[in-house]
Amino acid sequence: MVPVILSITILVPGVVLGRGFLLALPYQGYANQLTCLVRAVYLAEQGNQTLLVPNVYPSKHDPFGEPFPFSRHFDLTDLFANVTVLPAEDFLGKHYVTGCLTFGKWTSFDRLGDPTRSFANTHHIEDLDVMADWPRNPTHKQVLEEINRKKQSVACIANLQHVHFGNIDDYINKIKWQDQKMHIDIAIHWRRGDFATACLNKNKTSCYPDISVLKSILLTECRGFKVQIFTNNQTEVEMELPEYRPIFGNLSLFEEMKLMTAAKMFYGNQYSTISRLVRVWRQKRGKPTIFF
Repeated sequence: MVPVILSITILVPGVVLGRGFLLALPYQGYANQLTCLVRAVYLAEQGNQTLLVPNVYPSKHDPFGEPFPFSRHFDLTDLFANVTVLPAEDFLGKHYVTGCLTFGKWTSFDRLGDPTRSFANTHHIEDLDVMADWPRNPTHKQVLEEINRKKQSVACIANLQHVHFGNIDDYINKIKWQDQKMHIDIAIHWRRGDFATACLNKNKTSCYPDISVLKSILLTECRGFKVQIFTNNQTEVEMELPEYRPIFGNLSLFEEMKLMTAAKMFYGNQYSTISRLVRVWRQKRGKPTIFF
């Protein structure tokens, strides 16, 4: 079947559809893609739209493997309770999507990053609708207003991670983990890598703390406990902490986040999407979090 460009509402047998469709393109790392999904659910509910749910795509932070469904790691039944959802890959195998909204510095698929570019190439999404007059972080109301103005059968947005939503912790807490069989006492999220430059205009003490901070935590807080350091600079940890041995190895990011959520104590980075998501889940469970 030759894909068609959507210009009218499409009927899908057996599915009660809302007013058109909403697609949020996969954006950056796994945690950002999960956040975009949560925000897309909120938008779809507000706009009474059927949500097209993409798979999780590899990024520069997790470059290996093939795209996989969120359901591999999460039970999304509660998150999807008030919105109709369809697998984006199945839907886009039959229909084209055009004019995905974007804004700020993200004016091309190259700037949007590997997951967005890979998804767009796979599903023949070729053009972006750059909102040049929007601020760096528009509000979700601006997005809804533009969607309503354009009246496309499929509303598409490329970088939902940078849209301001206010507090949607209740939506994040609707996400349930699949079975948790591994446990640790203390989890430490030691965010490095691109944060060396991303933290230049932030409080570096909190955003990119010195290795002495990690050494102090291990020395004063972690003796006698099962401790796992989750980092994107394993070389630094091995060089600076030769006595440290990880309990679990070869974990995906979502498996790491599951362990961070379940640990008795969690140390994290307030500027990291990963740490912020973990804190929300831990607050719901009454578990403490300390940010550097």
